[in-house]
Amino acid sequence: MFEKKSKVELLAEKLNQTHGRHIQANRDESPLKFGDRLEKLRLNQLIPSKHQPRRRFAEKEIQELAESIKEVGLLQPVLVRPSGELYEILAGERRWLAHKHLNLETIQVIIRDASDYEMAAAALAENISRQDLTDYEICKALRRIEHSFQNKTRLAEAVGLNREDMYKYFSFEELPSEIQTTLDSRPELLARKAATDIRAVLKKDPEHAMPHLLEAWSMLEAGKIEQTKIAQYIKQRLEPQKEKSLPATHALMRAGKVVGNTQRTDKAVTVRIDAKAMTEDMEQKLVSFLEKLLADQA
Repeated sequence: MFEKKSKVELLAEKLNQTHGRHIQANRDESPLKFGDRLEKLRLNQLIPSKHQPRRRFAEKEIQELAESIKEVGLLQPVLVRPSGELYEILAGERRWLAHKHLNLETIQVIIRDASDYEMAAAALAENISRQDLTDYEICKALRRIEHSFQNKTRLAEAVGLNREDMYKYFSFEELPSEIQTTLDSRPELLARKAATDIRAVLKKDPEHAMPHLLEAWSMLEAGKIEQTKIAQYIKQRLEPQKEKSLPATHALMRAGKVVGNTQRTDKAVTVRIDAKAMTEDMEQKLVSFLEKLLADQA
């Protein structure tokens, strides 16, 4: 029989879970290198990196990280490089934001003289494997740093992607500008797989597909359609409407009420009459009439 856990034990578990979720956030994947300097700087001496791929940080995540730092301290210093009289963050922007949340004045940092190439590659590599970094943010980050590489293959290798998967990220750039504008503020709305599928549909018939895409996009923003279904939504509206040959019908009336009908299709003519409106004698007369009518036409 399981023993009921005390409030102290439950609290300890919660703290451990919080710390565990943020161990990675408190780690710098680059160990100390020759020439690095370990120092304490004022928070206002640090500035975000222009190479940071993440467009925004979840407030709840920053608060939880701040709780973890308050409880156990900063497990890994923030990595920075000199930028004039300030210091640009190479890795650890969330740790810096958590310190600001706690209204702390200083933070421990590792100062490294890094090139723009190293800054860009390290910032993207640090974030690309995190589940909360969106595909759209990765796309924009790849474009910002690609000029630093000899070719797309080198770029893919530097950030741990294969070329095929990397090109899926670039699908976002072939979407309408109004969609990209929305993604600038809400990058989580669309993943690269859905963007790739939409791009393929647009390429086949951009003129006619575009209005349906914008219609589906409005539905996505309103939560009325899933992103994975947008491409299919467009395809269905581009399919020519097949004209269905409806059977020709004629209502049979008696005393102003419909009591049956005749229906003609390519294969048969059917007569339907409400049984309550037809006596056995009437039925026999109808059969005799039809037999005579068909005999006359033979």
